[in-house]
Amino acid sequence: MNEPARILRRLLVYLLILLVAGNLYITTFSNTFPIRSNSTTFLVACSFCLLLYYNRRVATEGRIKRLMLGIACQSISLMVVRGIKYTLLNGLDVLTRHAWYLYYVPILLIPAFLFCIALLVNGAETPLFRRRQRLVIAITLMLILLIVTNDWHQQVFRFQPGFMNWDDDYDYVWGYVLLTAWEYGLYLASAIVLIKKCRVARAKRHSWLIVLPFALGITLLLMQATDTMPRINGYELIGFPETVMLMVSGAMEVLMGLGLIPTNEGYGKLFRLSGLAAQITDRSGRVVYKSDAASELTPDQLAAPDGTRIGEHTILRRMALPGGFGYWQADVSALDRLNE
Repeated sequence: MNEPARILRRLLVYLLILLVAGNLYITTFSNTFPIRSNSTTFLVACSFCLLLYYNRRVATEGRIKRLMLGIACQSISLMVVRGIKYTLLNGLDVLTRHAWYLYYVPILLIPAFLFCIALLVNGAETPLFRRRQRLVIAITLMLILLIVTNDWHQQVFRFQPGFMNWDDDYDYVWGYVLLTAWEYGLYLASAIVLIKKCRVARAKRHSWLIVLPFALGITLLLMQATDTMPRINGYELIGFPETVMLMVSGAMEVLMGLGLIPTNEGYGKLFRLSGLAAQITDRSGRVVYKSDAASELTPDQLAAPDGTRIGEHTILRRMALPGGFGYWQADVSALDRLNE
């Protein structure tokens, strides 16, 4: 399967997971903790899988990998807070209200992390990048501080005196407009930067793929904003947090598929076609990678010390690796002829 088809298939999997989650909630689960809007528990599990997926698939440690893991962690936080803010703390107005405020922490951090990834893709951690990253994170943290302290100043949400009927009777004020503009501005800036980088990078031929997750995400967001999202039993099929997860994880998938974020894929094929007679095993001796030129090794040979002769003119070399061992077979026939 060629790379565009592989990427499209994976994007379809993300969308199907989302639709399954929505259908499970609307048709099966009740609106009580820990379920809230489109099956929070199901989506927390998906977010946790995303965390493991990024940790295993992204090739090297570095800022991009840490930012991707940060996005996965924030998606878990987003779903958990969304799941408890109206149900678990029901009747505890102050705690419920602050859980509502905390909901905006991942809402703001996810686009900030995505924008930093966009700046890093196909580039380096230059002083200019570090200054931009510090600026983005600083503004994001200031907005987070603004929202979590809203009870004191009410410059994001303005309530009636004494917080009477606060859950239904409130107004959006300038702080909310600023917060929303910053959030959507970061998504838009990330999309522009990534589309531009894909067009000039080695993945130029398939650069159109990066448009798909953003186009789908924007379409869903507009449907939610205009109240045209399909509803089942009174509930939107896809909510705002799910749309964010779909758009961001889809963008990461495209970047990995196009090779703009290095992954661990393809090393098995490269190793197999290598002319070096070598193989890599895990700690239990199970072969993980093996070149076609390497002979099969017995359990006794795998356990043998480095430099063991396993053939008339073959010496087995062995070295420890993180999580396993590397073996390669050295042909010493020329050395043997000299020693004769």
